[in-house]
Amino acid sequence: MKKTEKQQNAILGELFIKYRDVILFAVLRTLGAENESMAEDCLSQAFLIACQKKDELFSRDNPVLWLIATAKNCARHCKRTAIKEQSLFHPIDEETSEIADQSSERFVQDLIYEDWIEKGVPQKLIDELNPRVRQAFVAKYREHKTNAQIAREMQISESTVRTFLHDAKKQIEERVRSGNL
Repeated sequence: MKKTEKQQNAILGELFIKYRDVILFAVLRTLGAENESMAEDCLSQAFLIACQKKDELFSRDNPVLWLIATAKNCARHCKRTAIKEQSLFHPIDEETSEIADQSSERFVQDLIYEDWIEKGVPQKLIDELNPRVRQAFVAKYREHKTNAQIAREMQISESTVRTFLHDAKKQIEERVRSGNL
């Protein structure tokens, strides 16, 4: 039975009250300590999006996970916006530019890593790797073997193992970034 808009609003309000701390924790982890001041804005944005997309929210098996994911996406957007604004309003000297490049790259890597974790690095991404590359990837990241162990088992050099791992990460990263999951 479909809920009325009034019922949906009441349930949504209850969800936000009940899970506010959990959602806030996810937002704070996404933002990082240096951007903690943006957390309340991100929560407000997530609530607004949830209000606008109530049908989508309530069509989910677990609406709380949807709220958390939405809040984390808001946090990522706020963080990106803050980085862009900071670079617009502050003159960049050589040292600052180098730090900004490192921070941006680290931020992008963190986002990709979070996506991998949230999505559990979908098996189809791993399955689409070349068999030898896939063998090295699985040995390293699922079986937690060292490059030396993998090289011995596969009868290849450690540099080839590193190349296989680099290729696997690059292919998975490209798929994740492009959204072709």
